[in-house]
Amino acid sequence: MLAKVSRRIYYLLILVVVTLLLGNTALFFLISNIKTSAEIINTSGRIRGNIQRFAKYVIANEKNYALEARIDTLIKKLKEEEENISLIKKEESIANNIDKCWGILKKEAKIYSPERKDMVMKLSERCWVIADDMTARFEEIAEQTANLYLGVFIVNIALSFFALVALIIISRKDVQNKLEIRANYDNLTKLLNRYSFIEIYNTLSQNPENYPMSIMILDVDNFKKVNDTYGHNIGDVVLKTLAQIIRNSVRKDDIVARWGGEEFTILSPKTDIKGASVLAEKVRKAVESYRFPEVGRITVSIGVAEVLPYEDLVSVIKKADKALYEAKKKGKNRVDIYREDE
Repeated sequence: MLAKVSRRIYYLLILVVVTLLLGNTALFFLISNIKTSAEIINTSGRIRGNIQRFAKYVIANEKNYALEARIDTLIKKLKEEEENISLIKKEESIANNIDKCWGILKKEAKIYSPERKDMVMKLSERCWVIADDMTARFEEIAEQTANLYLGVFIVNIALSFFALVALIIISRKDVQNKLEIRANYDNLTKLLNRYSFIEIYNTLSQNPENYPMSIMILDVDNFKKVNDTYGHNIGDVVLKTLAQIIRNSVRKDDIVARWGGEEFTILSPKTDIKGASVLAEKVRKAVESYRFPEVGRITVSIGVAEVLPYEDLVSVIKKADKALYEAKKKGKNRVDIYREDE
């Protein structure tokens, strides 16, 4: 469960990052379009005014090469700016139309005579109209882009907000799960701890459907020697491995816990003393046949006792402990069953 929650957090983090990247990329693109549209509007306005001035110079039969060069530069800049707007198709270029009109006007300027005044005025007006159309068009594009920017901005904020809220909720759940695990599970073996085992026992023992029910106490034989010989780190590895062996040897409904130190408890609902002893023997053999790294072979002794209806755990543990003591007394590496006549 905890792994699933952590994966969800990981995926949500990716979602938040991707959402922010895509959203901010789209916003950057739209801002660039708005900025370029504003530059086009400014440039086309300057071209419009300068062409009008140029026409006046032509009609006055005066040369102004600096103004002509400035218009050439502005039209070149306008065409470059127009290409930076992805919403404009090449065949729809207004800048090219202005350039064509300007080219014709320049030719007229070279052959100008007073009789061609009307032609120059018409060309000047035509260029002015084309530039004015471009200004109007890009004002509309800028307005549409601004609306689109606002929509993308709102969607980006909304998606990021919901993703972050979900992240916070799942993160809180993750923290709660971790706290619950720390409270209920043994940190070393990842089995239930004594407190949780007691709680579960108290719940199960109150339900008549769980009877017959049995309990086992398992103790590692000569574990002190393992710690003294190989050190506590190796001893911890042995306990972790042992916990896994036990967990793999019992059934799904059996409750396994670390009781303390090198002792483990197994609670088996709907299992009589005979069935519990068979299960205990299975666990003992699984441990005996395993070769632990560095340590080699270790053994366990197990005490088994049947739980009487509604019997308190202290009493049950005493019985299982007596059986465990007998197993140790009789040579260890064995299973012993508690009998009322003992």
